[in-house]
Amino acid sequence: MEALLVSIIAIGQVFAVIGVGWLCAGKCAQFIGNPDKEFWGVLAQFVYVVCMPALIIHLFNDFAWETSQMSFMYTVVVVTAVAIIVTLLATKFSAIDSNECSTISAIAFHPNSVFLGFPLIIAVFGEQALPYAVLFAIIEFPITTIASIYILRRSNTQKDGMSAHRVVMSKMMKDPVVWGFLVGVSVSLSNFSFSEVVTQPMNMLGMIASPLALLVIGARVFHSGAVIRSSRSLVMVNALKLVIIPVIAWGVVQLMGMSGERAAVIVMLIGTPVAISTIVMVEQHGGEVAVTAQSIASSTLMSAITLTITASLLLT
Repeated sequence: MEALLVSIIAIGQVFAVIGVGWLCAGKCAQFIGNPDKEFWGVLAQFVYVVCMPALIIHLFNDFAWETSQMSFMYTVVVVTAVAIIVTLLATKFSAIDSNECSTISAIAFHPNSVFLGFPLIIAVFGEQALPYAVLFAIIEFPITTIASIYILRRSNTQKDGMSAHRVVMSKMMKDPVVWGFLVGVSVSLSNFSFSEVVTQPMNMLGMIASPLALLVIGARVFHSGAVIRSSRSLVMVNALKLVIIPVIAWGVVQLMGMSGERAAVIVMLIGTPVAISTIVMVEQHGGEVAVTAQSIASSTLMSAITLTITASLLLT
């Protein structure tokens, strides 16, 4: 009972801030100067390019490396691969329209591991667990993105899988979170410590990363214009993303002998809703944008319940 109460409070705080972002983009926009969709896009860029890397570098500055981290990274690879396989099998035998089916196949395993995942891990497990969340995101991102682009391109009769790899590698090399991770890891492995002149500003920027990211999620959901309608597609996406994949991930983690905080981080992050960034990817590679927007909105709303239950079970 205590674990459930802690989970409700932690997840409730996260989604309360998301709700504030939704209100600031909608009903209450006039009270704060009517920020438009472009403003929230710029704010998202600021969070991702400046605040998130600062937070990552600051946390890795005091991170203690152990040999057990290799098993954690290997487990993330296996769990991510299993999530992709489960999604492809489920959609292959579904009775959903072929165009929608390819889009669902490409997004249903994509977790919102950064914008929602980082604040979520901090709220439930504390800042000491965030480096594991960063490791998860760095490993999961290229695998799921390569798979998604490949699925979308194949559905549009573009057979060149290597070009999909090149797109993702180019994107990875420019990603600020990746660079933040590389700098943070280099600093922690070299036993080098930044002076307070550097660490204090980084700490301040890192502290605002989580609340700003949650505000952006709320505003992005509002501006997506998604009208959630009951359909087989949405039922499948939400069932896979929020229930089936996390349950299977828990089983895989147990089979691989991982327990404690590291196991909990993997299960929590793989069970986050469909990543908001997927809508850009789907649009660029010929998928169904409307289905993607509805999937993001519905899975984000429903995850308030599923993540609370997951957190309470993991804390227990």
